[in-house]
Order: sequence, then structure tokens, then C-alpha cells
Amino acid sequence: MEKLYDLSKLRETMDGDQDTTWHVQDFLNTTLDKDITRLYRSFLNEKRCDTARIANKLKLSLNMYGVHNIKKDLEKVEYLASTTEQFEEIGPLLKNIKNHLRNVKNQIIQDYKMVITFVD
Repeated sequence: MEKLYDLSKLRETMDGDQDTTWHVQDFLNTTLDKDITRLYRSFLNEKRCDTARIANKLKLSLNMYGVHNIKKDLEKVEYLASTTEQFEEIGPLLKNIKNHLRNVKNQIIQDYKMVITFVD
């Protein structure tokens, strides 16, 4: 199975002895759950500035965790949210992003054999 993420960039920024488990847990809870939900909500509420801002934040977070397959989709969401036209084209992009991130999340959980706890 293709690896959907790569933690080498994260490890480069950390102290060599530090365990990545906490960071991965935070990535799952924050980026792959809360942030993607915020992005989708901002789109549904037609909050263009928020949609662009959250897409940019997600793009940066996903880069740190080596999730590159949807970078162009996030860049397009950010661009479309910043323009006055074609805002409705974001919907299919978000669906693709959400599906891909679900696969990333499942792969990380499987790789780390993690029991994920969600905190609201």
C-alpha cells in the first residue's frame, strides 16, 4: 500500500530523542478532525476569508507531515475562496480532500496501532 504520509520533515525539526507519538496524536485530533471540519463549515457558511485562511493553515500542517497528494486541491480551495467567482467549485475539492485525509488518518492509526481519543 502506498504511504500517504511521511514524518521525516517532522523528525528533522524535533530533538533526536523525542518521540513523535504526541505530535502524531495532535495531528490526528487537530488537523485531520477539527481543522478539516472548520474548513468544511466555513465553506458551507460561505465565509470566504475563513475558508482561504484555514486551507492555507491545513496546507502548511500537511506539508510538515508529508501529506502532499492533496496540496494542489488545497491551493485551489485557497485561491477560489480568495476570488469573488467560482466559490461553488470548492465543494468537490473539499470532498476529495476529506476522503484523502480519512485514508491518511486510517493509515496512521494502523501504523501506530493507536487508540485515538477525541476531545472537543
